[in-house]
Amino acid sequence: MNLFGLIGAGFFLALAAAAQSPAAPAPDAVCHMCGMDSTRSQTEFVIHWSDGTHERACCLHCVYLLDHFVRDRKRQRVETRDFSSGALIDAETAWYLGGSSVIPKGSMAPFLPAFGEEETARTYLRKYGGEIVDWAGALGVVERFDGEISGGISPERKASCQP
Repeated sequence: MNLFGLIGAGFFLALAAAAQSPAAPAPDAVCHMCGMDSTRSQTEFVIHWSDGTHERACCLHCVYLLDHFVRDRKRQRVETRDFSSGALIDAETAWYLGGSSVIPKGSMAPFLPAFGEEETARTYLRKYGGEIVDWAGALGVVERFDGEISGGISPERKASCQP
């Protein structure tokens, strides 16, 4: 093969590799806390603020951190992905499966897949173990997890972040 053939082959291989590389996430798709592409997470959350803006989070741990560190806005509502259907559902009325063997794609620990229907959550519970918890229970799981990995949010900081 001559020099031009080698250059052409190298150019073709570079184009093929670039086509397979994941594109950078759109600015609106980035988790506000960790920078992951939240749209690729099976536990994606969309936090709607009272000022009409919204932010995305890749997991409930990042939502928990946002709740404690964003002080200039109040959370109006939160949506999350239904683990079984992928549809956005109301996160505060969802059922969560904690402590199971399910590891959602694109998520970070603690893994808490959400379900819009309690019976669907029970189906996953029978197959993967764990426990079913509501919104408050899921936040409790995250709070305990956060305390284990970082010592948690100090009571002083927590008090200063409460609305």
